[in-house]
Amino acid sequence: MIQAPRVLAIVCILTIFFGGRPWARDQTHALPSPVTGAWTLEAAVSHALAHNPDILEALAQLDLAASTKRLAQAPFYPSIDLAGSYRATDNPMYSFGNILNQESFDRNIDFNDPGETDSLALEARISYRLFNGGADLAGLKEASVAARATGLQLAAARNTLAFQVRKAFWGIVQADAMVEARKAAANSLEASLRAAKARLGAGDILRVEVLTLEAQLSKAREALISARNKASIARHRFCNLLAIDFTPINVDTGGDETGLPELDQADGSTRPELLAAAAMVEAAEAKLARAKAGYLPRVDAYASAKSDRGTITGGSGDSWMAGVELTIPLFNGRATGSRVAQAQAGVTRAKQRLKRARLAVGLEIAEARLRLEDAEKRIEVAGSMVKLAEESARLNRLRFKAGVISSADLIDSERRLTEARIRLIGARAGREIARADLLRASGLDPMMSPKGRGAPREECNHLD
Repeated sequence: MIQAPRVLAIVCILTIFFGGRPWARDQTHALPSPVTGAWTLEAAVSHALAHNPDILEALAQLDLAASTKRLAQAPFYPSIDLAGSYRATDNPMYSFGNILNQESFDRNIDFNDPGETDSLALEARISYRLFNGGADLAGLKEASVAARATGLQLAAARNTLAFQVRKAFWGIVQADAMVEARKAAANSLEASLRAAKARLGAGDILRVEVLTLEAQLSKAREALISARNKASIARHRFCNLLAIDFTPINVDTGGDETGLPELDQADGSTRPELLAAAAMVEAAEAKLARAKAGYLPRVDAYASAKSDRGTITGGSGDSWMAGVELTIPLFNGRATGSRVAQAQAGVTRAKQRLKRARLAVGLEIAEARLRLEDAEKRIEVAGSMVKLAEESARLNRLRFKAGVISSADLIDSERRLTEARIRLIGARAGREIARADLLRASGLDPMMSPKGRGAPREECNHLD
């Protein structure tokens, strides 16, 4: 026959092995697989918000805040305990008490030596605090507001991450466009070098002209290598934000960009950081109220029922007890006053942090709007410059083939074209990044894309 202690040990082992090891599940969690096709901006933001470690950590912090709130709710429920004990004694005082509790009193008992007795007791106790100056209510409010602030901090983290993903997304687009610009510059120089070599064979050009073009082509190829490396780095950053292993990914901008008219009136009033700072002011004020409750009296109610059995006396007895207790604090070494002063300082700090947050949000929105306006104007100017530079480079290539201009003039026109294209690429990427930054600064939905809401591409639908 299996003994009871062994059964209990087996049950504990099975419980720990099958149900008590949540860390084992965490250790087996693998990095999610990327989409099979091109990443859209919507899919990238969604994926990052679901898998980025910063967001998962913030979710764990939110669970912790919820647990703290539940803990603050505990004082509003009665405390119920069930206690059992067994003891034996020959101490006259305790033995006589056992005899009375077990209703075994005999007039022949020697009060100085009542003998050995034992007690097998079972007691049920219930207690409830009726009043403690509002400390429990203030503590619950503090925990509730702190939990709300934690949720707002999670929303702020989501907004920040969404901006970082958008910035990385357009960083890839910009880097790829830079590669294409550098590649076009190298291809143009290669074509001009072939024409120069043909003219050299015909004796229409000096050798130094060919050498100059070859040197410039080497620089263009070096710039192309650097651009490709930057594109690879941009993809590494993108994968890191999405919490996936690095892979040669592609991105899909999804067509022409549209405006964001809803951002024109955005004032940042819904910014999570602002709401969280305001909630922390409420939490600080609730903490102050809880500290001041230390000056007020406390009232507790309690009741218990007890059953006492004795194997030596053979008696048994039941009893109960109930009462109300009032405690009035008179002096505690100025501990309550110190707690009130600390809480008051906390309220002042929280209000100043809220004021600083409002100023910072206003500045961020103004800066983001100015950067967006600057990018829009730069696109117009850079677009015109690219058209002019393309036409100038086309004509100079024809003139170089005809022997009208030197290689230095041709190289200068190609350089101006490349610079114009790079400026246009930077302005377009800057516009999208400024839009994303304005989304973040305004505190709008992190799932909102600069293109507006839209369903993810079909190849992205399998994201968990």
